[in-house]
Amino acid sequence: MTRVKAHRVYPQWSSPPPKHDMWQPSTWLGAYYKLREGDPAAMRNRDRLMQKAEPKRGRFIVGALERMEMQKLQAAQPWRAGNFKPGDYLQVEHKATATDAADTIVGVMIGMHRRGLGSSFRLLCNPDNSPVEYLFQIYSPLIVNVTVRKASEWRNGQRKLFKLRDQVQTLAIPAPVFEGRERRVKAS
Repeated sequence: MTRVKAHRVYPQWSSPPPKHDMWQPSTWLGAYYKLREGDPAAMRNRDRLMQKAEPKRGRFIVGALERMEMQKLQAAQPWRAGNFKPGDYLQVEHKATATDAADTIVGVMIGMHRRGLGSSFRLLCNPDNSPVEYLFQIYSPLIVNVTVRKASEWRNGQRKLFKLRDQVQTLAIPAPVFEGRERRVKAS
């Protein structure tokens, strides 16, 4: 005796009738095939589509939420749009933790990674004659402010300026400018 495979019931085939006159069928399977139940071409297409997995929309939803959050943050703080280029001298005010006071760093931006809310940039600094490279997330709440101190000198259309890592001792990185607040002095 052969076993008959159980037929799966798809909710889009057994949907209730529309409750109002302006009801529109959904774009994927669903009501479109319900309305064309007697059409052989639609039934063949429906059988073909039933073999496929339903399209995944999670990435689209997460992307839309990220774009909304980015627009909200950029409206409140325009510098978060990341309108600076590799080679620019940037002054970054940041906090190590949420409860710490803001610290100011000046350096050369050597690279930018645009990944939505995960966008980041690399800052090459030379504090106390020791080269340091910072990686900052643009949309992180730990970054207080970013200002461009000087436009790029080396860029020439390059996206990444990792060659400046070897020249960090020769760079003339300006001192931080503190406007309207006391300079934070680190305890030694």
